Amino acid sequence: MKKSNKLMMAMAIMVSITFATTQVGVARNPNASKSIVASDGKVKLVNDTDKKVNIHTGTGSVTLNPGGGSTSFSCTIGKSIKADGKEIFKVTEKMCGETIKLSSYL
Repeated sequence: MKKSNKLMMAMAIMVSITFATTQVGVARNPNASKSIVASDGKVKLVNDTDKKVNIHTGTGSVTLNPGGGSTSFSCTIGKSIKADGKEIFKVTEKMCGETIKLSSYL
């Protein structure tokens, strides 16, 4: 009888800890439900212009050389992509798994 009571208490504590951890995670990131990462995973951006361009993807920066420099980043719907400090586009669902030409947005 004592073993079953201890087992029940242990299970109740584990459920409480799991619930509390989940709630804290939601409280720390209230925008978590707004960020959707598409299953296709990546977007490839190619610099098809004749200028060197600095790109900021929200998680890092890279300089793309003219005439074919490229970078890939996660396909997070709504993510803002900037070139030389100015927003050039936000990632849409249609971009996921695609190669995007920089000239289309400059």
